[in-house]
Amino acid sequence: MVHKVCIWENIVSPHQSFFFKALSEHPRVDLQVRYFEAFHDERKKLGWSDNSVLPDNEQYVPQDITQALRSMEDWEERLHIIPGISYAFTQKLLDHLIEKNVQWAHWSERSGIGLAKKLHYNVRLFTMLQPLVSKIAKRDYAQQINTFALGAFAQGDLAKKDFMKWGVKKTKIEHLFYTIGHMKKPKTLPEGLRKYKGKKIFMYAGSLYDGKGIQQLLSAFAKLTHSQNWLLVLVGNDISNGKYTDMSKNLGIHKQTIFTGVKSINEISQYIGSADIFILPSLYDGWGAVLNEAAALGRAIIATDQCGAAFHLIEHNKNGFRIKAGSVAALTKAMQHYVDHPEDIVRHGERSETLYRNGFTPEKNVVRFLSAVDKWTHKDIDHETQG
Repeated sequence: MVHKVCIWENIVSPHQSFFFKALSEHPRVDLQVRYFEAFHDERKKLGWSDNSVLPDNEQYVPQDITQALRSMEDWEERLHIIPGISYAFTQKLLDHLIEKNVQWAHWSERSGIGLAKKLHYNVRLFTMLQPLVSKIAKRDYAQQINTFALGAFAQGDLAKKDFMKWGVKKTKIEHLFYTIGHMKKPKTLPEGLRKYKGKKIFMYAGSLYDGKGIQQLLSAFAKLTHSQNWLLVLVGNDISNGKYTDMSKNLGIHKQTIFTGVKSINEISQYIGSADIFILPSLYDGWGAVLNEAAALGRAIIATDQCGAAFHLIEHNKNGFRIKAGSVAALTKAMQHYVDHPEDIVRHGERSETLYRNGFTPEKNVVRFLSAVDKWTHKDIDHETQG
């Protein structure tokens, strides 16, 4: 059976495009993708590019629901995957799909980014308040999912637990992750790091702001012992107005701390592939697709328990460490492990790559998608042998 599907997204994302391509190429999927917002300037600051030339089955559509749906003659025959109702457009779209009795499913990360920002990324307060806020804010939507949707796709265990706090039935939730394309390991250091050849590298990549745990990362690096041969490299847009540069000077680590500024998607992968240890110290992250990249490139990984991907791409002391968010002591201990046991760097990196290949490629995500949809529609098919 061929599933006719339409996935709705606000903008084009490098964390989805390779999955969409793999899905389109599968013989059991007829895929359309629709984008309903203009490309965000803040994404360009992350190094993302706006691909103006889209595949034939992908389109930008106007905010008018009727016009958007008319971009597909057979829209009523499709399973529509929507990213929640945080957008006015998707609220109207959902109402229309329910009214017309059209099949749909939810797909998103966990909720809570707005609350995390309001609490200035205070992990303790967020952990206390988020379950109650989720239950109140998402209760009605959870009831719509339970009553009208085929099911809900969750970006990992943190999202699944969050959906259940909304009130979504556990039996209606399946995993579906962000994916990335094929990653090539760099043969040489990127130009910006060549003068540091021979040094060991802890690396972070992404926007630099307090929610990403940059203060904790700088503090932990400053506490390391016997780390004279190590660098801390921070790749991305620094929106702190120089606060982190000043902090590195005050901590006495500025000679070992490299701020590279914004790099393109291709350059970022070259940097990550040059790291010894990749660190994502976030105080809140719905998923953290950069961990996919680090794992695919065979890097040892440290990430916090506020990163969704950390629960799927990290096995404790086998390819890295998952630590308590906000804890400088926990982060220092994990980083110190690699300073004291450099022999684990390669071994852990190899395990990261194995984890990625076994479960997180676009093709593996297609199998995961089809298994869920067949389950929801009561089909029983061996997906590994189909296409």
